[in-house]
Amino acid sequence: TLDDLTDSRVLCALVNSFVPETFTTEVLLNDRWTVNLALQTANEFFKSPSSFDASDLAQGDIMSVCSYFAFFFMCGYKLRQYQAVLKRMDELLLLKLGIKDDVDQIGQKDKNRKLVLEEALADYELQIRDLESHYDLTECSTWMKNITAIQNKVRAIVSKRIKDKFDIIRVPRNMTINDLTVSLVINLSLTSGVGFYELKTKEAISKDRKIVLQISKSGEFVDDLPGPEEKCKLKT
Repeated sequence: TLDDLTDSRVLCALVNSFVPETFTTEVLLNDRWTVNLALQTANEFFKSPSSFDASDLAQGDIMSVCSYFAFFFMCGYKLRQYQAVLKRMDELLLLKLGIKDDVDQIGQKDKNRKLVLEEALADYELQIRDLESHYDLTECSTWMKNITAIQNKVRAIVSKRIKDKFDIIRVPRNMTINDLTVSLVINLSLTSGVGFYELKTKEAISKDRKIVLQISKSGEFVDDLPGPEEKCKLKT
């Protein structure tokens, strides 16, 4: 169903179906950040800029969401077509090279065999010209190289996010916590229902208060949420 598309694991699997080994769902949390990353990465892979994000996925009407994913799959299959073109071109070039070697080795020893090979060679050359006339192979090759670069960039982004741990969200309007989590695809179950708010004024902080600090220069988050064997980084 369309509701399944708000599950980041489903979106990551869709992207992986076109460009394998892009996302490792085992290390990604099922939350809005991962959904947005999957959508953004797909847009970059498909060379199709779009502002469609997790909130559009959650709040958009059925027709709009279906239209977006129709576009998504059309772009994805264009990518797959280009991948197939390059793969076939590589195969044809190798076959052509192999037949040329066979023809040179046969010489005039077996004229019938040589004739068969020359016919096959002519057929391969015809297929190569056909591909060259229908596709811009330079563009195809450049596209595939860009995909590799995008994959490397995504891996770096994921590594940084694992280190940062936190995501800053601006509440767009007055709304209940429930409406906020639904409309922005926030998975509070990952934090046992706990969230944090930005403190702009002085406020007394009790010993049992959980806080998160962000270092202004580096943007790094420091928290007092220790793991099972960790000590608190902050003290009140």
